[in-house]
Amino acid sequence: MESFRREFVAWISRDRRTRLARLRAMSEGLEDGVAADPDRYLRQTSTEAERLNGMVGDLFELSRLHAGTPTLFRSRKSLYDLIGDALAGADPLAREHGVRLVGDWIEPVPVEGTARR
Repeated sequence: MESFRREFVAWISRDRRTRLARLRAMSEGLEDGVAADPDRYLRQTSTEAERLNGMVGDLFELSRLHAGTPTLFRSRKSLYDLIGDALAGADPLAREHGVRLVGDWIEPVPVEGTARR
């Protein structure tokens, strides 16, 4: 279990470092005035910062789960909205790799749970 934990922490560290490097590169491109599409860079920077913030929150939640004190808030939300949000978040990376994500077959069925989880 300890080996798994160390591997997990190493993976998270590499992932965060990669995302931070991307943020740094985009902000430097904006500062230097070399960004081909500054508005796009600003949107991507904001999106990436929000994603990193969410990941840090997930790590805190993981710590709470490990300690036996999770904070899960159940709510009702449309399955269509949940999947739409997930597809929108993954779409830029998918497009970079030539993948087209489609979710137009999903019904707006209400579900109850913790939306982020």
